[in-house]
Amino acid sequence: MLKFSDDVRLELLKNAEPGPQRCSRFAISVGGPEMIEALARAIENDGYECSQHLEKTKDGRYRAIVLDPDKNELELVEEN
Repeated sequence: MLKFSDDVRLELLKNAEPGPQRCSRFAISVGGPEMIEALARAIENDGYECSQHLEKTKDGRYRAIVLDPDKNELELVEEN
């Protein structure tokens, strides 16, 4: 996790699955659980897939994961 300022962070994750490596996911802090769920629903309503709806991560933050057309993951994560 790289922190650029109080409200800007970049988290880089490596895909642990065997096979060809590609971008695992991008994570974007978007607010609290209500905002995460609202954005995930809006993205789904635009025709994109949501692979995981609101759930709690190991570090206690809420997230949802949506997929782009190439099946790359975009993680909408709770600000902390």
